[in-house]
Amino acid sequence: FGSYEIFPRKESDVLSSVPVLISEFRPNPPGPDPTEDSFEISGLPNADFSGFLLVIEGDNSSTPGVVDEIEVIDGTFDANGILVATVGNLENPAHTYVLVQNFTGALGDDLDTDDDGVPDNTGNVTLVYDALGVPDQPGDILYGSALGGVDLVFAGDDDATGDSDHEPTLVFRSGSTGIWIQVLPDGAFTEAGPTEPVGPAFLGGANPGTSTFGAVNPVYEEVPTPSPSAAPSFSEAPAETHTIAEIQAVPADAGSGDNDCYPSPLVGVTVATTGIITSLWDNGLTIQQGGFGVWCFTSDDPLSIAFVELGDEVRITGDVTEFFGLTQITVATINVLSKGNFVNPTPVTTGQLGDSCNAVGERFEGVLVALGNVTLLSEPNDFDEITISDGTGETQLDDQLLDTDGVLEDLFGTPLTGVTSVSLTGVVQYAFGSFELNVRNESDVIALTSVADIQAIGDVGASPDCYPSPLVGNVVVVIGVITAVFDNGFTMQTDDAGLFCFTDDEHYSLDFVQEGDLARVRGEVLEFFGLTELTNVDEVVVFSSDNDLTPIDLMTGDIGTSCNLGGETYEGRLVRFQNVQIISEPNQFGEITIDDGSGPTQLEDGLLETEGHLVDILGADFVNETLALVTGVLRFGFGSYEIFPRKESDVLSSVPVLISEFRPNPPGPDPTEDSFEISGLPNADFSGFLLVIEGDNSST
Repeated sequence: FGSYEIFPRKESDVLSSVPVLISEFRPNPPGPDPTEDSFEISGLPNADFSGFLLVIEGDNSSTPGVVDEIEVIDGTFDANGILVATVGNLENPAHTYVLVQNFTGALGDDLDTDDDGVPDNTGNVTLVYDALGVPDQPGDILYGSALGGVDLVFAGDDDATGDSDHEPTLVFRSGSTGIWIQVLPDGAFTEAGPTEPVGPAFLGGANPGTSTFGAVNPVYEEVPTPSPSAAPSFSEAPAETHTIAEIQAVPADAGSGDNDCYPSPLVGVTVATTGIITSLWDNGLTIQQGGFGVWCFTSDDPLSIAFVELGDEVRITGDVTEFFGLTQITVATINVLSKGNFVNPTPVTTGQLGDSCNAVGERFEGVLVALGNVTLLSEPNDFDEITISDGTGETQLDDQLLDTDGVLEDLFGTPLTGVTSVSLTGVVQYAFGSFELNVRNESDVIALTSVADIQAIGDVGASPDCYPSPLVGNVVVVIGVITAVFDNGFTMQTDDAGLFCFTDDEHYSLDFVQEGDLARVRGEVLEFFGLTELTNVDEVVVFSSDNDLTPIDLMTGDIGTSCNLGGETYEGRLVRFQNVQIISEPNQFGEITIDDGSGPTQLEDGLLETEGHLVDILGADFVNETLALVTGVLRFGFGSYEIFPRKESDVLSSVPVLISEFRPNPPGPDPTEDSFEISGLPNADFSGFLLVIEGDNSST
């Protein structure tokens, strides 16, 4: 009906409020009691939280109602509305675990003075969010229900030992219904109410006996209570939980086998790990967790993984093996935990991957990576591998997932050897004695556009245009060094051109980019009131930091105060003026006119509070004063080219001459001559003397 509309799917999609609830904890972990443990709560995504956890005695032969433990719970709920706090070793059942906003009492306070199971002394408690009573035998006094929460039902004697002390090792709310599930020492599962074990009918067949702190809880589905003969069992071997980083830990040597290449220290171990799917193959997939990835072999039947997609977060169990130097998990089970996740590629160089087994390349095995500006050094060999390099060393481009040479030929024609300005994204695998990049789809193969081509000067255009780009409307990918970061974007430049990149998308908050970063950016070319820019930016990949940012020395008259060919030449670039006079006070837009004698231009305040800085260094009456150096990025706005200083050191009233670097006592024999470095005004002549004055108190 002429409008975009949102369709809620179910009642839980539209909420007037989001309650804070206890989500998961371990009342009595297996083995010796830990010194500290995790305690998970749920609430409003991305909201801050601060409160207290009270652990209240429930043993009817002891002191029921007494506060045995107090823990502070604070932090920020993540995007899934989950907050995991670290607490001390929780008192084992029977206890009630109460989450409150505030507690002004103390340990030992009795909240149930007459021991009747109803709290009658709660004046020191402010706002109970949630409460869960956990028994360890029949007849325990629990306070969960009385405080607005739930009391678990005693699950009965341990079938294996006959021990009546059958306390749950883990409790959690079902991710779908919110029903409390308790996991018992013998591996059975019960709901909060029924005492008979229920089958672990969880989404995707996940085994909920393993804690999922920090992740969405398993989803419980109502199923008939099984008979004892049909009690749930798991045929898979017990799996040790490990991170991908632990699986891919690089040992001290490359191994002794003929086909080894830094084998995993966990070879032969059945592991459980989680990660986000970054590539799908006919016989497996790669998953990534943080900056580490691993290949997971399923089978030669593509249908075995037809139910998963790129971006799925999965839990995988299986044996760690080495396949001709490639570390892999031979998969036993795959369970989908969430969907629609995004993994930013890790920037690497071709030299880091290399063309043989090496420790640096091993670090990126299984990882989704991005290569900046590479050159194709060969045609495809008999295995369809193409040698590539970005100038740091050679590596291999493979075609296991894509007809890579066909895509390259469509983009660049033939021959491929010598083609430049190619940027690639893909997953790293080890095969045939070398680490190789496997691009996944056509969008992973990028023909870079030069910033100079975007800024190519043609016709001046009609106002408000000012020499519009010939590529307006094209989606392009560029690489350059970031020269300034604004609230709504950044400028970047190459050796011969500069460009403003506009981004207000929440995914690119700019928190991760800074001056000096070499970055790859994808966006659409736009003319915005005379300023050539990239908009609709949907990718920013930083390859390196602290790159050189030497400004171009210009005269103010080169830039001018209106749309002109000279100013357009330097749009988006870092420029510098020397010995400029301040001609005016700031106008209503904060613009100050400056002139070095060649003609005026504008000094802007979009990055630096320029007027305040001038007052600090020159005084309130700064008009007609001279600035030794003015550095900034050049942009077009309001019909004029303007320079934007980035920081106070970009606007200097004077430049001192300083000693910068020398060697008081060089190693080895004294040289007959040496270097002595000083700093001062760029491009200025200098003449002076260096005096070396005796300081030995036993001499002169």
